[in-house]
This record gives sequence, C-alpha cells and structure tokens, in this order.
Amino acid sequence: MPHRQDLLLLDAELREAWGIDVGSLQDAGWWELLERECPGGLVDRFRELHRAYVSAEVGGTPKSRSAEREFFDLVADERLLGRVHSHRRGVIIDTAAVVDDLVVSRKITGPMLDAGCHAGYLATWWARHSGLEVVGSDLSRPALELGRRRSAELGRSVELVEADLLPEGGAGRFELIVAVDVLPEEIEGGLAGLERLAAGLVEGGWLVLSTGHRLDVAWNPLERVQRKLAEWGLGFVEAGCLGGVASRGQEPLGQSVFVLRRGDTTGLPGDCVEISQRDWPGFLEYASNPRVPDREKSQAWCGAVGQAVPDNQHGPG
Repeated sequence: MPHRQDLLLLDAELREAWGIDVGSLQDAGWWELLERECPGGLVDRFRELHRAYVSAEVGGTPKSRSAEREFFDLVADERLLGRVHSHRRGVIIDTAAVVDDLVVSRKITGPMLDAGCHAGYLATWWARHSGLEVVGSDLSRPALELGRRRSAELGRSVELVEADLLPEGGAGRFELIVAVDVLPEEIEGGLAGLERLAAGLVEGGWLVLSTGHRLDVAWNPLERVQRKLAEWGLGFVEAGCLGGVASRGQEPLGQSVFVLRRGDTTGLPGDCVEISQRDWPGFLEYASNPRVPDREKSQAWCGAVGQAVPDNQHGPG
C-alpha cells in the first residue's frame, strides 16, 4: 500500500521534471492552448501524426507500427511530452505505486526492466530503490535521449536502451519486468510480446502486466492466454486496477493490472478481470467526493497510508 508522502514526491517529480500534470488532450481548450504556446509547425505536425496514430489499425501492421513510431518520436519533444502523457497520469501514478509496493513487500533486488518506457519517467522514479538495477527499453531514440538527460539531472542511475521490449542479452536476466500499455491489444501480437518478456525473467521473477482494454476482450479467447501462461511457467499472483480521473469533469477511467510470477503454478482465473475490479466501486465513491482534489483521484491516492479521508467520505477500508 503506497504512502501519501511518496505519492506527493512522485506527483511533484512528474510535474516538475517531465511536465506530467492534471489535464488531458480531451479537455476543452487543450488544442487552443497548444496553438498559443507552441510553434505552428510543431502543432501542425502533432495534429497530423496524432490523427494517423489514433486511426491506425490494431494488430501491429507495418502501417500502424510506423504511425505509432512517428507519433512517439514527436511526443519526445519537451514541449509536447508532458502535455500528451498527462492524459494517462492516473495510470502512471498507480503503476509507480504498484511496483513500489511490490519491490518493498517482496524484497525484490537486482535487474529490473521497464518495457516500452518512452522517456523513462517511471524507470527514473524506480531507480530510487537502491537495490534495483533499472533498465528501460523503447524504440524511440528521441525519447531515450531525453530520458538519459533528465535522469542524469535527477541523479538517478538508469540504463535506457533502444530495443523492442526485451534488450539484447536480456533472456533470463530480470527479477522484475513491467509491461503497462506496451503490448498489442490483439491476441496474436499481445501473446508474442508477452512470450518474449516471459523469457527475460529469472526463475521466480515477477511480471506486472496491464493492457488499456479488458484483457478478456483485447486478448480473446482468454482460455488461450491461460494455456500460454501455464506453458511459459507464469503463475497468477494478484490483480488490481490502475487509473482514475485525468482532468476535472471527466469520468474516471480504469484498467486491470496483473502480477504474475515465473515458477508459480497458480492459473490465471477465468474471472481475473472481475477480480481486478473488486475495489473500483469504492474508488468511484471516493472520487465522486468534491472535497477530494482532482490530482488525488486515482487508485493509489485512494488507498494511500496517511491519506486524509474528507468529511462524509467513507472509501474502501
């Protein structure tokens, strides 16, 4: 369970070092503000690549991969990075908290991989753990270059490498791998990527996995996922939820997160998505209270140790 003080530090680092703050590109006036504060050529290029990215087909076709690559290369521009990633701020904060809790509670040390790290803001945060050797992988050179500069400025030791998921020589190397919003949301590409990441774990290693859409929809049929996890020696440990409110007036958005372990024989439950959502109703009650600041409306804040529960608010125990 996260501590409020740690969340305050994380929130400040995301905001001050990376520009990730409360807000969303779905906010009214977001594009107008972008046009006022950024050069016209940059705005036009972002608009073009954003349109191509959101309309790209799911499935990892060459065209969709190219659109994704161009989009995230451009988003590595410091004038865009925070603005764009702020839309996923709730997921980012909650992912940081889930992994922090796992590292501390399970006493994980050694090599750790943040797969698809982009500029490495989470890898940089996790490098605070002195026992971890943090590696971040991504295909965006501009993002990795920005991340190397920023992590050095923050005094963190992080290895950011250009790689598609698993770095060269990564087989059987990692004690912990985090894969959040990085694997294709269709079963063929998703399982192919997951198999590569599974190969990167040591025996007893941990994998934190989350897809933006329901796992039993994105990777349908779930029975095939269950068989493959058993084949790769990945057992189910626990499930939870990531996400919250991106910006004032927007509905909370959540997604499942699963913790798996290599060598564990517990099968993925058929109702794994439902299990992951067990605390969501309590979170919705918490987030609906106007006394709760918008920046604290995510799963991690809701369950934080030391969180002051506003008057008339009785969130999940």
